[in-house]
Amino acid sequence: MLKIRNLSHFYQEKQVFSISNWEIHKGENWLILGKSGSGKSTLLHILAGLLSPTQGQIFFQDTEFTQLKGEKLDLFRAQNIGFVFQKSHLVQTLSVLDNLLLVPFLAKEKSNKEKAENLLSKLNVLHKKKDLPKNLSQGEQQRISIARALMLSPKLILADEPTASLDDENAQEVIALFKQVSQELNATLLIATHDQRIKNQFSNIFQM
Repeated sequence: MLKIRNLSHFYQEKQVFSISNWEIHKGENWLILGKSGSGKSTLLHILAGLLSPTQGQIFFQDTEFTQLKGEKLDLFRAQNIGFVFQKSHLVQTLSVLDNLLLVPFLAKEKSNKEKAENLLSKLNVLHKKKDLPKNLSQGEQQRISIARALMLSPKLILADEPTASLDDENAQEVIALFKQVSQELNATLLIATHDQRIKNQFSNIFQM
């Protein structure tokens, strides 16, 4: 599903990371593990098409993802990739429900209120659907971010440090949730973290 070939990235002439060959199959769960500054977040942003690599190729199924530009890239990303950032980046002037409904609108897909509410229900935040993000706890905002990333049933789910600010119980719960949802969608899951607490929940680990 996802093939990485001779991928590297430099920042101000300093190499951030280099990956010669990595192949990820559909439905697999991967933990990208490494200390702060190892390039985990940079790699996820490149895999999401939010950052262009200095060199190398990424093949997403039959598409050379690194060759897409502009509107084609935006549309391809919206239709195939769900990204959960370290910070929620929710639109503060929109309700929780409208934050989710914004996703199909931007992807030029049909609005699906029922699906949005089902996702919120599954994540135990349906009762917050009319709230503004500023009125949510950090954990609630994170769950909304997960729901938003799943609105278009992505083939690839990327999560950047999703447990960094959570206690042990909530960290394990969030990882279990990611794995459950990715299994239901038959989606590939990549989680980047330096959090050693969740290492034992993954059989596939890529060390940065």
